[in-house]
Amino acid sequence: MDDWREFNSVIKSVHCNAKDTSHKINSLVDLAIKSENSAFIKAVLNLKENSSKIDGQKRFLWLTSTVNSKFYPPISISEASPLSWNENEYCVPGSEELQSRYSSRTALRNEGEYMGEIEQCQDVSDCSLVASLINLRSRNLELPPIKQISPNEYQVNLCFNGSSERLVTVDTSQIPTSVNGKQLSLRSKSISDKISELALLLVVQGTYSTDGSNISIDTYYLSGFLPEIIGIDSFSFEKLWKFFKSGLCLIGVGTGNRPNDLIEPLLANHDYSVVDIRHESGVIKLRDPSNSALNVEISYEQYLNNFKQLYLNWNHKKLFGYSQALHIRYDVTRYNKFAIISDKPLFHIVNNSKETETVWILLENHLSKEGRKKGRSISFINQARDCIIYPIEVPANKGTVHVGLQLMKLKLAPGAQTLLYCHSTTDNNFSIHLFSVVKEIFFQRLKDMNNLVAKVSFSHLYGMGKKTSFDTCSFFENPTFQLEVQSERDQHILMDVTCVSKSSQDFVNIQVYYLDDYELIKPIMFDNHYQPEQNIKQDVPILTNTKYIIVCSTYGPPVSSEFQLVASTRLSSPWRFKSSINLREINMAYGSYPYQCYDKFYCKETSKKFKILISLQNTKHTTNKLFIRVAPVESSAQLRIRCNVFEPASSLCVYECEHYRNCPPGGVVIPDLEISCIDTIVLMIERDMPISNKLATEGSMAGLELFVGSNQRAKIEKLK
Repeated sequence: MDDWREFNSVIKSVHCNAKDTSHKINSLVDLAIKSENSAFIKAVLNLKENSSKIDGQKRFLWLTSTVNSKFYPPISISEASPLSWNENEYCVPGSEELQSRYSSRTALRNEGEYMGEIEQCQDVSDCSLVASLINLRSRNLELPPIKQISPNEYQVNLCFNGSSERLVTVDTSQIPTSVNGKQLSLRSKSISDKISELALLLVVQGTYSTDGSNISIDTYYLSGFLPEIIGIDSFSFEKLWKFFKSGLCLIGVGTGNRPNDLIEPLLANHDYSVVDIRHESGVIKLRDPSNSALNVEISYEQYLNNFKQLYLNWNHKKLFGYSQALHIRYDVTRYNKFAIISDKPLFHIVNNSKETETVWILLENHLSKEGRKKGRSISFINQARDCIIYPIEVPANKGTVHVGLQLMKLKLAPGAQTLLYCHSTTDNNFSIHLFSVVKEIFFQRLKDMNNLVAKVSFSHLYGMGKKTSFDTCSFFENPTFQLEVQSERDQHILMDVTCVSKSSQDFVNIQVYYLDDYELIKPIMFDNHYQPEQNIKQDVPILTNTKYIIVCSTYGPPVSSEFQLVASTRLSSPWRFKSSINLREINMAYGSYPYQCYDKFYCKETSKKFKILISLQNTKHTTNKLFIRVAPVESSAQLRIRCNVFEPASSLCVYECEHYRNCPPGGVVIPDLEISCIDTIVLMIERDMPISNKLATEGSMAGLELFVGSNQRAKIEKLK
């Protein structure tokens, strides 16, 4: 057995560590050469052959093998070593009451003389588990697979945490037993049913004190049959009868927490197996897992009036020829900052066949290190809209978002493609299983999304405590971003853009401009609405290989300190595979110049002119390029200004503006002003508005802000 212990240690190390483990495998091969155990030799050679084929997805399955502090590797019982991976492979009673009533520990008894059907132990609340076994046995299905490895130890392959071959070892020598010999175990003439119950209770609960489940979930764990949980009125009697007769699925029903109007002998919060449906008489025959002698026959009307949930488990091996699986870690700090589709893990499906194909998707929550999580966490997978900047949506069948297993059914036309997204309210591991009739279904996680979406997260720095909405002259001080879609050739395309806040109390707006629209006077698709939490602008027409700017603003001081700007195209856009979306934050106040000067000036209301001296580091043989932006401290519809630039020595006009202008959202801008051979210029700012003889104070209409960007150092000061 020492050789097998070494084998378990090495196979775990090989699968769980990305480092080179070839020396450990070679040592194991040396042991195999000396061994006379054919099973051990075969297992070592198989490990050596497959060790180079271990990818990230296989390693993920091994790394997510721990549940309730026990390790359940993804190994078939036909390939597993005859040793347990854990200590204490048995369930404890759980509650103090069960502990006192079942105080002894004895070996599990084989009730070969028992003549009844499978029946639930009255002290174990696992009616759904027992009902699942009843359904499996009624179809002569010997699942889950079981192998005996010692007089009191059995290996079982259960389906959980992304694998249909989770290896569970159960020790049947420590079954809680009462003084009169009654054991905490279901009743059955087959010991395999008792072992199956023990294995599943061990994994999910670790005790006999269960917190409830349902038939679909437990049948999935026992057999891997795909679970579908839907409303009781989802199918007609005719449809139910066809499902039952097809042999493609197992059927169960649950009363749920219905009021006390159930017909006798039905119980509330109880699951029942559907063991027959008779088309001629319209009768549905149920088996009560808690009473093997009780078969309940009801009409379809009674079925509708007394039950809440319909549980189906589909035999995927009969329905489909191919399956694929992807495994992910969902981190809420990464994926739940903003509740929009593009911020979630995305999965791409393409039908490459020439026929319309049915595709089923199963989202499986992994059991955590603490087993089945308590509480009402939410997780789901859903089909994304074509526009992926929209908020996420709960699936139509909301009843499955709390149970940890969700089945989605899709029909894809030839060549069709779609995106799915995953959402969870808690950190967890997930497996996404895809089932199809043909192998021409392409399925992958979308990781490289440069041709589909670009995102920038930012903190909204509200401009100096003043209003900066688009109806002010300080609008340009809002967070600003440069957008460019690069492609092989210039072409007109449509983009979707959104700005989203973490707070629903923020009213958000986005505007898109050409890069050279420095004064922000010609927005593309102008929208004057501020929307709570998120503002969406769809189908914005732009030209590839051309730069644009996007300005994000809130109507008042922001509540949240976290925002995100997202620009995306559509999955169906034919040009996206030959393009990339580039989005970055820029400071547009000073243009794109490296040297920046800022000052704020005030003067008497009686004065209509500001004269600002700008000192440059020019020589006779150099040229300085300037970007000048002038904006009033407070916006006013009455204020009109004009700006001119002079050479002080000769009074030569370097830049001339004859007409007064209303101040636009980006202020008055003089872009790309070239100054050669002189080291000083004078900026004259003239105002045209009613005046008074009061002394201006900060915040008055006479206050102006000046932003100067340059490619060489510059200095600004006000002239008297």
